[in-house]
Amino acid sequence: MTRRGPFRLEIPTSHIEGIGRVCATWPFVEGGLERIIWRLTPVDDNEGQALTTHMSLPQKIDAMLTLASIKRSLDSDVQNQIKALANKIRGENGLAARRNEIIHSRVIMPPILADEAIRMVFKMRGKRVAHAKPVTSQEYFDLADDMAEAVNDIVEIIHALRTV
Repeated sequence: MTRRGPFRLEIPTSHIEGIGRVCATWPFVEGGLERIIWRLTPVDDNEGQALTTHMSLPQKIDAMLTLASIKRSLDSDVQNQIKALANKIRGENGLAARRNEIIHSRVIMPPILADEAIRMVFKMRGKRVAHAKPVTSQEYFDLADDMAEAVNDIVEIIHALRTV
């Protein structure tokens, strides 16, 4: 294949691996939210998938919380677990915001830095906000670990919903 231009992604392997781990873990978080919704409704997995596949993350969280609040047979401990999960995922410093900042930012590697890169963050919600933020590969691995912990919470909730 002929190279068409001068662009080359110059990021250390540890950063690529960390970003990849975040990308590989996130579908288990979103898929887990979908499965909770399916378990809170009287549908089988195929029907549930048809309902939730094209829902946005906020819609999935809202549906999960609403269904949990109206399900009379649901134990209050499970309701609290579901609320805690929603809070862990959403919000300014929640898993979704942290994931989005990593996935949608530009990472540059100045030659003078060892394992630290610079992440360029741009937000355009009503006004332009741009900043450069140093980042090490460990930040990616920490987020992936936090996401894996949320998946463990999801599995626990799903097991509790089997008895409802």
